[in-house]
Amino acid sequence: MPAPRLFARSFNTKPVSDSTQQLKGLWDDATKSQSNGLPINSPQPTSLETDGFSGKILFLHRLHESDETANPYAEHFGKRKRCFELRIQGKFTREVSDLFLTMEWPKEVQLGTALRFTVGWLMGVGNLLSKARGVDISYQLDPGVEDCVQHIGWPLKGADTIVATPDGEEPPDLTKSFKDTKAAEKDAIDFNAGHTYTFVYYCMYANFATWEICNLPGRFTSRISRFMGDQPIHICAYDLKDPEDGKERVVPHRQSFKRYIMHLVVRSSLSLDGAVLDEDGDLEEE
Repeated sequence: MPAPRLFARSFNTKPVSDSTQQLKGLWDDATKSQSNGLPINSPQPTSLETDGFSGKILFLHRLHESDETANPYAEHFGKRKRCFELRIQGKFTREVSDLFLTMEWPKEVQLGTALRFTVGWLMGVGNLLSKARGVDISYQLDPGVEDCVQHIGWPLKGADTIVATPDGEEPPDLTKSFKDTKAAEKDAIDFNAGHTYTFVYYCMYANFATWEICNLPGRFTSRISRFMGDQPIHICAYDLKDPEDGKERVVPHRQSFKRYIMHLVVRSSLSLDGAVLDEDGDLEEE
């Protein structure tokens, strides 16, 4: 069996405004002009220029054993248990507030009774793991909620590392390893346009190359597509604006409240059961 391949695209224009529908075709030919292929384990970061953020991004992932010798970050992963690492560095180009990092799947999925029980258990585990890092998990898993997409997310301050570099100083090298930032230090950081920020997120519970949820208590492992069907995962960062009518946000993560500052779409060659993907991660024509 060939080693699974991992694909990612970064959208340098704002692909989503108030419409959930715009999210649903972001891997289709019609939107290729909006996106750039994002190299996996690149020796150099990739430019990230969006509405609200100017900087660069580096997406690292543990590879299949047969490919790991070609991974320049193989030593970094080494004995670490993490499956992937997302590093972002740059400046906010406008005022931001209520910042979040989420994983979204825009094509709605209706879960059966048994799967809802499993998902409830997974969210319970996720809540415990998130609280251990000092943040609360946010999720919307019910289909049919107006102006919403199904998602799991965390406050941006839930990053494992946050470094705030004042203007005139050199930010850290994004290709080097980072130490975790203590919760008290992260809480003291105020996001503004005068600093360069470096964010590092890593996770051992989602393997995008093998398209699995893994390393959970009881050695639980399952295909990601079991819970969200055969579609890519959208990794997004955004802030939430206040409703125009001034009312309280009863459902806080509505599409019409979001202002995206980062949008990645990730797919594995194993994400579509039985499908064959070309070198760009697109379905091969029969």
